[in-house]
Amino acid sequence: MFPKEVKESVVRITAIQVAALTILSLFIKPFIGLLAIDFATRAFIGPKYSLLGAISRFIDKTFNIGGNLIAYPPKKFAAQIGFAISLFASIFVGVSLPVFYVLAGILILFALLEGIFGFCMGCKLYWLMNKLV
Repeated sequence: MFPKEVKESVVRITAIQVAALTILSLFIKPFIGLLAIDFATRAFIGPKYSLLGAISRFIDKTFNIGGNLIAYPPKKFAAQIGFAISLFASIFVGVSLPVFYVLAGILILFALLEGIFGFCMGCKLYWLMNKLV
């Protein structure tokens, strides 16, 4: 169900899509719920069933982007964090709390760090937690 490795280019394309959808959710609120569903799919079912992942694989293959394989477990952990943040953002937007904007900002920041620079905050937390345990 879960791969051991994924292509870094696919992960980064997915992160750019996450940033774009989160920015769109600032104006069209239901998009944050769709994002939570996609994070849940990647975190709990597997990346091959994710719509954003499928789009990313299509883009990667179409433009022959290539890239290194990277470990999936840290990305799975990062997707679980993304799910939690987007789920809470969905709840807060539903009750019109401004916390939604803070959570959306966090998602945008982390997604852009991954998409542009290849820096995964969730992965850093994953490795830190593994060192502590």
